[in-house]
Amino acid sequence: MTTWEAVALGDCCLFHEQAHELQCAFPIDDPADFSNSPILVPSNHQQYESVASQVAYRQGHWSPGAVLTLMSDAVAAWYLRERTAKSRKATLFSSFVTDRDVECLRDMISDERISRHMRNDDVAVMRITWPTTTRR
Repeated sequence: MTTWEAVALGDCCLFHEQAHELQCAFPIDDPADFSNSPILVPSNHQQYESVASQVAYRQGHWSPGAVLTLMSDAVAAWYLRERTAKSRKATLFSSFVTDRDVECLRDMISDERISRHMRNDDVAVMRITWPTTTRR
């Protein structure tokens, strides 16, 4: 078992899943907590101290088979809402990311935006997986 650590300021969200079960969503774990005005890292370094108290820290343990996915706010809020509702869309989205199926991801995001289930905002997704077996 290995430890991961994360530091957050803003509203991108890290999802830790193990055996298809959500272990944590960080720093936001409730879809209702996403807003249109998150606290972000200031471009002026003299203002860093003013946001220092808003920095969140988290650590967890992961083992073979774990998946860490970092998502920008709009897609993270949507994914968390769909996952909480046990929607098939969350499973499909996850499989599209795993399979690197960009066309299906693009279509799904477009459909969710059109239906107003996902906010029309930038979408970024990065996934790190720890294989269950090692290659030789």
